[in-house]
Amino acid sequence: MITIKNTGHIFSPGTPNATIALRDVNLQLNKGDFVVVLGANGSGKSTLLNAIAGVIIPDQGEVIIDGNDVSDLRDFQRSKWIARVFQDPLAGTAADLSILDNLRLASIRTQSKKLRFGINDKFKNQVADAVSVLLLGLENKLNQPVGTLSGGQRQALTLLMAVMDNASVLLMDEPTAALDPATAARIMQLADDLVKKHNLTAMLVTHSLKDAVKYGNRIILMKEGAVYKEWDKTTCKEVTVEELIAYYE
Repeated sequence: MITIKNTGHIFSPGTPNATIALRDVNLQLNKGDFVVVLGANGSGKSTLLNAIAGVIIPDQGEVIIDGNDVSDLRDFQRSKWIARVFQDPLAGTAADLSILDNLRLASIRTQSKKLRFGINDKFKNQVADAVSVLLLGLENKLNQPVGTLSGGQRQALTLLMAVMDNASVLLMDEPTAALDPATAARIMQLADDLVKKHNLTAMLVTHSLKDAVKYGNRIILMKEGAVYKEWDKTTCKEVTVEELIAYYE
């Protein structure tokens, strides 16, 4: 589903501030994988995610999605495959637009933008049904501006928007970092449910070792821009939070 070959990247090359962000990374992500990426700050976690998303174009290597070499494509050109959830709950939605309009835009993210698409009663009912799954009561507030919602509500909507179109890859960069523990747990459970329901290939960058053990079917630990350790589908079921902590010491 996603193949990363010999990928490397240096920030500020040729300067005193040069930083090796990725070192010859090789990964194969299969359809339905929920891969959790761990590591200390500066280990290359977010850079890896951004290299897959097309936010940065690595200096070397290849990124292949669904058999398509996307190595030279920018993020907007990869949107037909990739949906993202950001650390900032405000980043994934348009604050001035209503819940309905946000979901409408998400549903045509990779399609030609027909102005009348998504304004009929059938679409409104579909959105209401989809939003009701969040158990937040938002199905009765479809015309409410998203900017009036809480961070947790917006992050839940962002996840829902990620599966409104035909994206097959879900990238999440610390999506619960700005949320309280109860809301964070709800968002992670929602993410897991959506990944399984839509058979997405998911990658989560997080500092939550508890979430890594609970949700990941593969866990990757990065150090100094390289994949230092990986737990596969078998060993991932056996690893504990205490074992993971030891790799940070």
